[in-house]
Amino acid sequence: MTRFARLKDWPEKLETMTLDELQRERRYWQTQSELLGHREARKSSLDRVREIDKVVARRFPSSDR
Repeated sequence: MTRFARLKDWPEKLETMTLDELQRERRYWQTQSELLGHREARKSSLDRVREIDKVVARRFPSSDR
């Protein structure tokens, strides 16, 4: 799945991803936040990380990232 396909319907896509896919997606956005220079871009990237964390905590309560 391409990055743009993942971004389309973002919240719905998160609900259908496996734990492994969610962890990879989280790593991608975490890395992006470290590479981006603009403050708003970093903030947006970290917002996605937090959203993924919420989905993982809700769907996989026993997993430890």
